[in-house]
Amino acid sequence: QFWVDCRPWNKDVATTAICGWFLSHEAPSTALALRLLKQCGSSKEQDLARVGWPYLQAEWVEAIPASLHADRGEWVSKKAETITRGGVCVKVGKPYTPHKKGAIEQTHNLVKRRLIEEGIPGIYSREHQRGEGDGIAGAALTLLEVEQRVVKIILDINRMPSPAALPAEMVAEQPRDVSRIALWKWRTQRELGQCRELSPKQMFEAFLQPQEASITAKGLLLDKRNYRSDVLDTFGLTLKAANKRGQKMQVFIDEQLP
Repeated sequence: QFWVDCRPWNKDVATTAICGWFLSHEAPSTALALRLLKQCGSSKEQDLARVGWPYLQAEWVEAIPASLHADRGEWVSKKAETITRGGVCVKVGKPYTPHKKGAIEQTHNLVKRRLIEEGIPGIYSREHQRGEGDGIAGAALTLLEVEQRVVKIILDINRMPSPAALPAEMVAEQPRDVSRIALWKWRTQRELGQCRELSPKQMFEAFLQPQEASITAKGLLLDKRNYRSDVLDTFGLTLKAANKRGQKMQVFIDEQLP
């Protein structure tokens, strides 16, 4: 089972492996939550290339959970109904009960401590000399710089020995690797049904917002905005719409976030 809340990453409850991340300047929302879940089930290759980190599939979780625990309203809003189409069961925990999710809070605190240890821009000595900078000019990180640090920290944590008790069957195999990510791989290979791998098309349909749009001569009309579509032109649907009232069709919206 996964636990997801307002933090920009999520983790597997049984193994404490961090399964994915998504950072944004925006406040927590269903759109952000869906992006995070989608990122968990997708290949991390493009995301890692963007932050300048080598990709090794064995180091990452790339699957969708059968169920997840959440303590944020973004996961139970009307828009969040999208999640159930992907076959995910959402279990909402009680807010303000950190004692009931100790391993989760420990991992979140570990990530925050590591971020601080990486160094905070703007720190300078109280005894700096004349002419030296006071740190103000560089007292900020871009979102990309924060993401680069978060990716490194997630990798480091997932490579740490899992604090969870190892299954007796795994101990009997005397594995060399007992890290969080290794335990996650071991469990998912043996406990079928806990996670699923979705194709790009399934991911597209499961975690994007469905809406109804009208086909017009200019393309798709949605919320008083026209969107061009080469596919509609290829099938002659925009030409048909120019001669008569366009038909309706279902579209899937990927809400834009910075």
